[in-house]
Amino acid sequence: MSRYNIKLQVPRDHEILMYIWKWKVSTTAQIAKKFFKSVSVQSAYRRLMKMKKANLIETRCLDHDGGAHVWVLRRSGFEVIQRQLPPLKERGFKSEFLSHDLIVSAFHQGGQINDQKIAKTISEQQLRRIEDEFLEVDENLLSSLHRPDGISKIGSFWYAFEAELSIKRSTDYELIGEYYEDRGYKNVFWLVPRKSYALRIFKHLNANSNQEMSIHKFYLYKDFIKIGWNAPEILSDNPLGSITTILGEKPDNACIKAYKPCGLDIRKYPVDPKACKILKVAGFSD
Repeated sequence: MSRYNIKLQVPRDHEILMYIWKWKVSTTAQIAKKFFKSVSVQSAYRRLMKMKKANLIETRCLDHDGGAHVWVLRRSGFEVIQRQLPPLKERGFKSEFLSHDLIVSAFHQGGQINDQKIAKTISEQQLRRIEDEFLEVDENLLSSLHRPDGISKIGSFWYAFEAELSIKRSTDYELIGEYYEDRGYKNVFWLVPRKSYALRIFKHLNANSNQEMSIHKFYLYKDFIKIGWNAPEILSDNPLGSITTILGEKPDNACIKAYKPCGLDIRKYPVDPKACKILKVAGFSD
């Protein structure tokens, strides 16, 4: 039972709960940017705190000193939106790996492209839990071999997103490579902490395919947190290798300069919009 009753502000509060369910975890800065565009971040924070007092959401700490906070659903928050969700093959809402899920969420949503080009964005949570026939994706993209960290249909093509905090076994990447072989993705975008990860992953992904024609593109975390999808691709000298240019957009210098990775700003109360406290994760820092 809630300790504190609030009247939900429909549709915004429901949309916030659905958003946190979709990505498993979110930051105050990201929620403020998406749902409180016309008001201050203080208004966003106050609303989130009321939802917390009502036991709909809670904050989780990602570090030992208590300075890294993210928002996740509580069971009562999930129950509020459950009937609005498509039929589920697996009921649930929790994040098993908070840092990884936060990085995936930021990477998947980290673009500065025309939103009209993004036809559909499907998170790992949705791929995992929603019945396949209700995902509205090409059937060829779904397989028991592998589940991407997220996929998007941008324009007329499907793209996959992957973030690797640690290295898997070589046989795991060979299976993942088999999954992506002729699956129908235009490209697979990988976020890694260092180039050595990319080289090893690339080698095993393409063990049984043509490496010269690989769909796999790799980007460094340290570049992404600075310029988002304008980060350079690290396994080629192609100046047009950023996600932005691959998707057919021209980099906007003003947008690049103003870029703030809200999805990785782990301040609970980001009152200063010019500041940004970025998530630091073992292996993803210099």
